[in-house]
Amino acid sequence: MHHCRERKTLRAGLTLAAAMLLACGSAPRAAAQVVRGWHGHGWGVDAVTARIHAQADLIRAVGTAAKNVAEAREIRARAYRAEIANEVYRVEAYWKRKSIAEAELMARQFDRAKHERRSNFKAWERLKNFPELNGPGIENGSALNFLLHRLSATFLAVKFDNPGDDKNRQAIADQLRLSPEMLHNLRLRQHRTGGQHHIFRADEGIALAVDWWPYALREDEFAAHRRRFHRARERVSAEAAAGDISNEAIREFDQALADMKEAFDRSYSRRNRHSDRHGSRMNTWQHYRTASLFLSSLSGEILRLQTTGSTQAFDGSLKFTGHDLVELITYMSRNGLDFAPAQPGEEHSYHDAFAMLRDVYTTVADDDEGAAPPEDGSRR
Repeated sequence: MHHCRERKTLRAGLTLAAAMLLACGSAPRAAAQVVRGWHGHGWGVDAVTARIHAQADLIRAVGTAAKNVAEAREIRARAYRAEIANEVYRVEAYWKRKSIAEAELMARQFDRAKHERRSNFKAWERLKNFPELNGPGIENGSALNFLLHRLSATFLAVKFDNPGDDKNRQAIADQLRLSPEMLHNLRLRQHRTGGQHHIFRADEGIALAVDWWPYALREDEFAAHRRRFHRARERVSAEAAAGDISNEAIREFDQALADMKEAFDRSYSRRNRHSDRHGSRMNTWQHYRTASLFLSSLSGEILRLQTTGSTQAFDGSLKFTGHDLVELITYMSRNGLDFAPAQPGEEHSYHDAFAMLRDVYTTVADDDEGAAPPEDGSRR
């Protein structure tokens, strides 16, 4: 019976389909006026109704589109506000990190003035209590320059140069008198930035007065270069005496030194400067190093002459005319001078000057706040 019911249903469906096909084929005008399944409904509507539905759908679509555009704009505005807020947060975070880092740095960073006082105190302790350690510092001038600067900071020169106390002034002058030999051996330096400086003997005040050449430059192969250097210097000195130094004379002077340095570099190549040329590799290197520093010093002096073009370096105006150490300190402080390294064979004068400077500074060391002992009592 079940199979019989299925056959009846199938037969009815086929009959309905055939009828629909027949209706579509026989009534095209009616098909044009009827729309099947509008909005999924199972019944038909006419053209007017379809138009009304279409217009409603259009209006609905326009409204939906406007709504979507408005929502998109709102979402974009929120995103833009969030982007601005993120940028603000980023900048704030950057400066907060920077301030924290600076605070940590300041917490770790030492006080510059405190560090200098501690350093000066340690240097004075070494100079005062450990003379066996002071030899190199005395001969290269650094120990004398330390005492010179400390004495300048305490206004020692003005303190002792008091015309109202002639008796005390004369007693100090007698104890600190400088011999002509010591004045001649003391080499002073007028220092400027960029490697520019003038070096001269205290009793002459004339720069570039080369009366001594390092051992390596005393070789016969450099004799012609030495003569050319002295001739160029004599020309510059003669023009300075006349009141003006020409650029041509300065260029000739500089070229003479440059040619000497070039010949020296060729002679002391990388291999030769480590050879047994002067008895041993160590001796050869030491002589090379001394000569190289000597030429660099001359180059700095000529550079200073090129920069200023002044005749002061050759007219003797920098000559020290006093007779005792206090006058020398005053003269050097007022002219911005310090001690240049000693020439070989003249180191004893530097040791004598150091002993005198040390004795003078001892009288005011306790009052020098720039070299006061550390507040925590540490000597490290």
